[in-house]
Amino acid sequence: KLSLILRDLPIDKKLRLHGPGNPDYLIIGWGFVKGVVLDAVEYFSEKGLKMSYLDLKLLWPFPSEDFLKITSGIPDSNILAVEHSYGVNIAELVAMSTGRRIVKRVSKYTGRPITLDELVHGLEEIVSGKKEKVVLSRGA
Repeated sequence: KLSLILRDLPIDKKLRLHGPGNPDYLIIGWGFVKGVVLDAVEYFSEKGLKMSYLDLKLLWPFPSEDFLKITSGIPDSNILAVEHSYGVNIAELVAMSTGRRIVKRVSKYTGRPITLDELVHGLEEIVSGKKEKVVLSRGA
């Protein structure tokens, strides 16, 4: 039945790319982070940095083939994961399902929502090469 889900479910129900198809950086995430990440993508776009957001809607069975098609031209070093959890588990699920290793991560686990200013600051830290993982804590 899992293979039928992957075959028959429309791609927009599995995942959706927001932004250019050939970004400088691709942010992946799921659920509640979508709104603030889309705002950050727009912010960086206005600054001249091409970013896109890949909204993962179906986590299991993971849409590996669709994910790999969308990310094929993007090096692992330019893919970032954003999640409301300490371990940024979505990056582990991607690695397990596709072999793509995402080490650049932004996490927040205080129970509070991620704000645009703290996400922008965290992404700037990663894009500049200063850090690979940023833990957000504003509003804790």
